[in-house]
Amino acid sequence: MKKIVILGAGYAGLMAANRLAKLSRDYQIHLINESENFIERIRNHEYSAGREVKIYKIRDLISKRVSFTQAKVECLDAKNQTISIANQNKKITYDYLIYALGSTDHAKVESSYSVNTLWKADELKQAVQAKKSGSLWILGAGLTGIELATELKESYPEWKIGLLDQKPFAKNFSLKARNYFLETFRKMKIELIESTEYRIHENGIYLNQTKTFLEADLFVQTFGFQCSDLGRRSNLLVNEKNQILVEPSLRVLDYTNIFVAGDSALVQDSILRMGCVTAMPMGVHAAEMIHRCANDNEVQDFSFGFAGRCISLGRKSGLIQMTNSNDEAKPKMIGGKLAAFIKELVCKYTVFSIRLERSFPFRTYFWPKEKILKEQDFSLNSGKLAS
Repeated sequence: MKKIVILGAGYAGLMAANRLAKLSRDYQIHLINESENFIERIRNHEYSAGREVKIYKIRDLISKRVSFTQAKVECLDAKNQTISIANQNKKITYDYLIYALGSTDHAKVESSYSVNTLWKADELKQAVQAKKSGSLWILGAGLTGIELATELKESYPEWKIGLLDQKPFAKNFSLKARNYFLETFRKMKIELIESTEYRIHENGIYLNQTKTFLEADLFVQTFGFQCSDLGRRSNLLVNEKNQILVEPSLRVLDYTNIFVAGDSALVQDSILRMGCVTAMPMGVHAAEMIHRCANDNEVQDFSFGFAGRCISLGRKSGLIQMTNSNDEAKPKMIGGKLAAFIKELVCKYTVFSIRLERSFPFRTYFWPKEKILKEQDFSLNSGKLAS
């Protein structure tokens, strides 16, 4: 009986565990996660605005054929195929491993808040609710920043909310979508400053170009995601974000029995980006490839195609940017209440998909499949990597 260990019970890890459980009864599947709970990270911005967010027990989301251990992994010995558990004189062996530890924020701005975890979102909520009004600046005007700004402004209209980014705003969206965002910000009285370098001070922000100072009571950082350093400490090849370099099949270079899924995986020269939209199919693919390896079959490249980006703009509005399979924006977009409805359906579908994979003996999760590589050849020398 093959022993398969999965590190991490996020979107990728849960999907991998449930898919493996139905592929064969000859697998001993062991899921390890630091927390006993699964939290929809895509809803953390809602929680920071005072809305209730459901917390799921991991044991309720996985197949009965999957054993679960709540523990923190201290060390991964890829050569000897063992895992050491923190604060325990215990080692776990494996035949195959799926590394799905996800990502968290990397604090670059001192004294800033975050919404990357539920407890950090709770810290922000407590800070905002402790004052009746104030000035809050969100550093980073990407998808998380946009959703957080509109959610906070809708819940706390007395607060001045601003978005600040050193890069151009909405550069990966169509002109129509960008204008829709700007009109939404105007109506909600959210200030946007883009393409501007800045320095953070104790009580505000200094804008380098205009040499002006913005007063701020709170800062929220929504950029700078970083993965677990376990891969780096285990001498796997990683980049500056601690993402592990993998083949297009998601298999780790030099270790044919280790696959990486979700935010921790780096497929060079690919269209993939972090998020549950890619993590869930990557988890399923990693499970399928282990099944192929266990049956002495060749692995296959991961295939995935985008269809659009869904952004909530508070509870009553949203924006759906249609894209091609390479994640490039099309002119078409959907806005307003219909977009908010679609966004909510997409969010609910994530947990629904995990439960479907757990509950039925046949495959229930599918996704659009296209080539993920921007170039035909897979070059080991491109990109910034560190061992």
